[in-house]
Amino acid sequence: MGIIKYELLVKNTFYLSCVAELESKLYFWKTYVDVGMELDFDLKKYISPADFEAVGRLSEAAACCARTDADGFDIFDVSLQTAQVLATEIGIGDNTVMLALLWPYVQTGLISIDQVERDFSAEVAELLRNVEKVKGFAITLQNLKDQAFSNFIISFAHDIRIIIYFIAEQYVRMKNAEFHSNEDVKKRLAQESRAFFAPLAHRLGFYEIKRELEDLSVKYLDPDVYHKIVNDLQQTRSERDEYMEHFVKQLCERIDDIGFPYVVKWRTKSINSIYAKMQNKGIGVDEIFDLFALRIILDVPEKLEKAACWAMFGITSSVYLPNTLRTKDWISKPRPSGYESLHTTVLGPDNHWVEVQIRTKRMDEIAEHGQAAHWRYKGIKSNDEQLNDALLSIRTALEQNRSIDDMVHNLSNELYKDEIFVFDNKDQLHKIPAGARIIDYIINIAPEPDWVELFSGANVNGEFKTLDTVLKNGDRVELVVI
Repeated sequence: MGIIKYELLVKNTFYLSCVAELESKLYFWKTYVDVGMELDFDLKKYISPADFEAVGRLSEAAACCARTDADGFDIFDVSLQTAQVLATEIGIGDNTVMLALLWPYVQTGLISIDQVERDFSAEVAELLRNVEKVKGFAITLQNLKDQAFSNFIISFAHDIRIIIYFIAEQYVRMKNAEFHSNEDVKKRLAQESRAFFAPLAHRLGFYEIKRELEDLSVKYLDPDVYHKIVNDLQQTRSERDEYMEHFVKQLCERIDDIGFPYVVKWRTKSINSIYAKMQNKGIGVDEIFDLFALRIILDVPEKLEKAACWAMFGITSSVYLPNTLRTKDWISKPRPSGYESLHTTVLGPDNHWVEVQIRTKRMDEIAEHGQAAHWRYKGIKSNDEQLNDALLSIRTALEQNRSIDDMVHNLSNELYKDEIFVFDNKDQLHKIPAGARIIDYIINIAPEPDWVELFSGANVNGEFKTLDTVLKNGDRVELVVI
């Protein structure tokens, strides 16, 4: 992404603006745009000419305003980099890019959301209102670790583009945190990323972003081990690819003989994957068998899947010596998540261990797309599976460069029309039916039915309400004892 180069150039521009305010106000926007183009990110390609000029005028007013947030990040730097990630890495449309660009101006009070609605568009204004609401929550690490919380955020945001924006923004902050002097900020961002943003990125299919978030989390939470892993992995990507090409060539010569349609993919395990194995097994990098991972995906009818996978296992074992202790059969007994695959670890050329995953196209879709694909094949859909299906549709549209505007608009309202989420006074999240009253909430959380008699009502968002008050999504509820 070239973030280091960009950060230095823009910060230099800001410092110049404090010396020669009038002259550098105009220069600031020029650099703001020119640096973007140096990063292979021409902002003019992603927003309309009118919006481009309007943001340029706003930047003149922002040249000498307060630029840093509570964590010490330059909010204007973050906004442009987030816009770049949204446009070039995720491939989402102009309204979300405009959201990223305009958010710091709303934060600093240089423009109101009502002004955004007049000067830009009602849709961008609505996105900004939703961002403002979500950022208004005191989000705790405990909540971020709760799967229900990600569902709540999606439902409360009203638009999946808000979630995509938050993932991109967190990704940018994690990249820039490398140059941050505050270790506590780095660790908090890493914990948030590991608990919440990386799994959410995976659900949407942003695998490279997920991988980087996880690797950077290791870097900030356990820097000594991270650098040891990096130092121990001396081989370059090109060398690893060359090795795997040789490995695959020998294997494919035998696979071609059986006539099954197939594809082969490979990668080097991520730092986070290596780190997890080291921590779980108490071993060093040199003791990890499978630094290389290969996936063989067969395209066969479902009734032939098991036979085809085991035939492929036999071929693999005839070409390369397998480690019999490292064979894992998740075809005969799939994981609870629905994951199916046959894993083996074989000794390749030059005594390198390579993990080989053998699965079918159907199994691979379930492995990649998670519960959405699993339940679709089973013919079952609960609310969370509907959410995963919707996220999968969005991911597919993004991969095919199709517009997602129609499918994301009020997506969460449709998905969560039958349930809402509320917080208690300890920031614990509770899922209750839509239309539930305070008395229903008490019954929902109470260990005994007669608990209802203990309370006269509740403080909802700081205001006392009676037991028959209907709760709304995102309400904070503190019960009041009689």
